[in-house]
Amino acid sequence: MKKSAWLTAALLIVLLGACGPKQPEPEDRIETVNGIQVESWEPPEGETMPEPDPETPVAVLETEHGEIAVRLYHDRAPVTVENFKTLAEDGYYDGLTFHRVEPALIQGGCPEGDGTGGPGWTIPFEDSGYNHYRGSVGMARKRDPDSAGSQFYFCKVDLPSLNRDYCVFGEVLEGMEAVDAVEIGDVIASVRLTTYGEYSE
Repeated sequence: MKKSAWLTAALLIVLLGACGPKQPEPEDRIETVNGIQVESWEPPEGETMPEPDPETPVAVLETEHGEIAVRLYHDRAPVTVENFKTLAEDGYYDGLTFHRVEPALIQGGCPEGDGTGGPGWTIPFEDSGYNHYRGSVGMARKRDPDSAGSQFYFCKVDLPSLNRDYCVFGEVLEGMEAVDAVEIGDVIASVRLTTYGEYSE
């Protein structure tokens, strides 16, 4: 066979291969978010968030990027929610900053502004049973499970590696665009408490 015929045959094989069906991506593929790899996953079968009733507590954070409304899981993490509400009612969070901002989450609630401070007490760990999805709100802590105090974080992506180790005590109802826009040093102007019934009116 002449050289030109060999080249023609090889080119035809390459073209036919390129037109073949695209291989499906594996279900447990790794996605990259701003250079950080995070696992893409689906909720466990049967896992659903119950609809909030009118008396469900809601915390509304005022930021320079807009409001962030958080539905609090008072029935699944009562100690954690009561602690957060007490601090909010006392104005503890007013004027504090988001000291940690990463592609996967943002964190605030430290009176020192560097992640080392707290309210002067700690609370016991609670496993609410809810997982870390984009929009979940969790309680930050040190290595000791019972070392949480005032610091909390918002998940910007699904973070299944944190499940069962950190308490998810709420979820963002409205304002994820504000969460995504937060930068290091941005201030929490205030936190007001309301109910789902009042907030949704």
